[in-house]
Amino acid sequence: GHLHTFRVWASRDGVLSAVATTINGTPLEPPGVIIISDLHSDSLVLSWATVEAAEVYRVEQKLAEDEPSMYAVVADNLHTTHYRAHGLTSGQTYHFRICSGACGAYETRGLVTTATPLETVANLRVSALTKSSVTLEWDAPAGAAKYRIEYKPLDSEEDFVSLVTLERTFFELKNLAPGIPHTFRVLAGLPNDVFELRGASINASPLELPEPVRVKTIEATWCELSWTMVPAATSYKIEKRLLHEEEFSLVSSSVKGTEYKVSGLATGGQYLIRVKSGIDGMFQDDGCIVQVSAVAPVTQLVVKDLNHTSARVIWRPAPGATAYQIVSTTEDGSHEPSEFQISGDVSSFLVPKMESGLEHRIRVYSGCMITDSLDSSIRFEQNGASVVVVPLLPPATLTAIPVASGIRLKWDPVKGANCYSVEMRHQKADTFQ
Repeated sequence: GHLHTFRVWASRDGVLSAVATTINGTPLEPPGVIIISDLHSDSLVLSWATVEAAEVYRVEQKLAEDEPSMYAVVADNLHTTHYRAHGLTSGQTYHFRICSGACGAYETRGLVTTATPLETVANLRVSALTKSSVTLEWDAPAGAAKYRIEYKPLDSEEDFVSLVTLERTFFELKNLAPGIPHTFRVLAGLPNDVFELRGASINASPLELPEPVRVKTIEATWCELSWTMVPAATSYKIEKRLLHEEEFSLVSSSVKGTEYKVSGLATGGQYLIRVKSGIDGMFQDDGCIVQVSAVAPVTQLVVKDLNHTSARVIWRPAPGATAYQIVSTTEDGSHEPSEFQISGDVSSFLVPKMESGLEHRIRVYSGCMITDSLDSSIRFEQNGASVVVVPLLPPATLTAIPVASGIRLKWDPVKGANCYSVEMRHQKADTFQ
């Protein structure tokens, strides 16, 4: 660090030359510490401390696997203590040597450091989403040894806040408030905690479950669902599977509202249907599941037995049905509807408490057990089958009047009847004709 003047004479047989040659020189230390900063995919900045008495600096560079003799000068006669190395290959490790100089010469030892220019992390994605956590995953760029996770509220003007530094390519952020979106940034770095500056960013938010999910309607090949709107959710995903299957299949991942008609169900099939809330195409891992059966409507409904206060109806069993609802109403609306429910493998029902002489419409709906977010209950399809019946009293005051060619029968009109059937048998016969 001190300037010295050196003088050299030539001599022969102990006799010095009359004139000496003079030169100045300064013994120099190499730089003490080299700092790597401003890391990019093809460049980085080297900085070092000022060396006492040094006038200039020289930067040399080689690949890490090359021999020491392969150092090449990339910058000479530098009057500053920093230098940006350009034209580097991302993921390739380099050795840099900084030599201090003065009086037109450089010290030869120099200070060596190792650095690797880095690409940003690739394919940053949300791999799991719950109502209180977000899991990030990414692909490691060549040469990266560490990663720094930063975050800030979405659209905030504030700087990113560092969360954690780690050495793996995934991280679960826990205890987040649902419905509040954040921007997360991942920076790739070197073993000495130098990180590239751009990073990769992604927006994400923990989301509440879309509960409760309700089954509004079931039919033979479809059902209609409704659910509660989730704050911050931009879309919903619907999935389904048969009860005996292992994996859910996608129905739709672009549902914008809070109602959806799930079609393509097999009549009689038992299904699990799952609703997930999502944001910007990323959906939570879990979701709300309902269990439904696609139930066919009743067919071939007919009246089997009819008397003055009741009627028995029979029908063809409906695929998928485990219960039936029978509704009896008067066509003129003069009486309150009567409702009945029966469960099991049944296909007939005696409808009681009917008024003689009035037209009644009997409707039969097929149903099954539905389990949604609120409860398990029997739900019935909305189409059903119907038949109109009129309970009738028998004719009263039947009178037989002999006439020349036979017997004339006479009776009082029966309320509601529009025709009559007359049968006869001989006193000794067993059956009427």
